[in-house]
Amino acid sequence: MSAAEGGRSAAIGIAMALASTVAAALTPVLTRYGAQHIEPLVFCAGTNLAAAAAMLPLLAAQGGVGQIFARAYRARLIAFAFLGSVSTSLALIYGLRHASAIAGVLLLQTEPVYSLMLTGLILGEVPTLAQVGATEPTKRVITGAVIVLAVIADVLRRSWARSVGRPWRRLIPLATRGR
Repeated sequence: MSAAEGGRSAAIGIAMALASTVAAALTPVLTRYGAQHIEPLVFCAGTNLAAAAAMLPLLAAQGGVGQIFARAYRARLIAFAFLGSVSTSLALIYGLRHASAIAGVLLLQTEPVYSLMLTGLILGEVPTLAQVGATEPTKRVITGAVIVLAVIADVLRRSWARSVGRPWRRLIPLATRGR
């Protein structure tokens, strides 16, 4: 590959990554809007069907339409579709009917934390220090871990406050005023 081709390839990669980032950033916003205005099952099925329809011409151009129905791939494609598209879409859609888009954005930031844990548990892959580095994914993992810990701390704090009850509030009236 020539230097010019390498530069063009890098530019295409950066442009695609940017497009993905913008689309991912819009996902909670658009899903919240859809969840509020369209019945969740219709919204989920419609968006997944539209995505499949958009991919069909690209797949046909590469001669891969038949592979979708091939016996060798059928069970895995159905499993991946359910786990990666249907269940995640439905959970997000139903969740954003009852939570704000901001809550959705914050919770989606925890995904890298769980992805790393599941990659280690299921695939046995553990990131090296060079892979972790000071990259944007690392910042997302740290942000996600902080959010997860904050949610756990809040749940524990609320649980503790309920178990201690009123005597604690009498001991420190200023700290609990208005709660």
